[in-house]
Amino acid sequence: MGYQQPNFTSDRTAEERDRETNTIISATNTGANREIAATLRASIPKIGLYEASERILGTTVGLRGLGMPAPSTFAFEVDASGRRAGLAAWRGTARGTITTELAPSFSGSRVRAYGSLDLYGSDESRGRAEITRDGRVKIEIRDPFGALLRLNGLLK
Repeated sequence: MGYQQPNFTSDRTAEERDRETNTIISATNTGANREIAATLRASIPKIGLYEASERILGTTVGLRGLGMPAPSTFAFEVDASGRRAGLAAWRGTARGTITTELAPSFSGSRVRAYGSLDLYGSDESRGRAEITRDGRVKIEIRDPFGALLRLNGLLK
């Protein structure tokens, strides 16, 4: 769901079906006047509820391109359908700033994102996720028992 931006119309809320999961995603334009802000909500059958919000603070101009920093919050909760499917009750939240950047190159402009998110789990797990301009993701989580879990990978 993170790779698909909603197609806003003159309506404040739009709904679209995710191409990969077939889940209905509801996006609400929460910005006023020229402000860009949105909330997203998706109920994933037999799993749980995903909610996100972001508000673009403005545009920055730098040597690497045009950037739009956005304080963002992402939350996921295993709902009753997920618990009936055997998943444990759990809620996780990620908060931080993700910057979307329009970067010029010889082969045309490209859009990329970078930033970091602090991670919090209802089971007292804590961590951090970092996204780099070159599409790498590094996640470190300390579980409630003190074990450190690491994940390094590439975005699609």
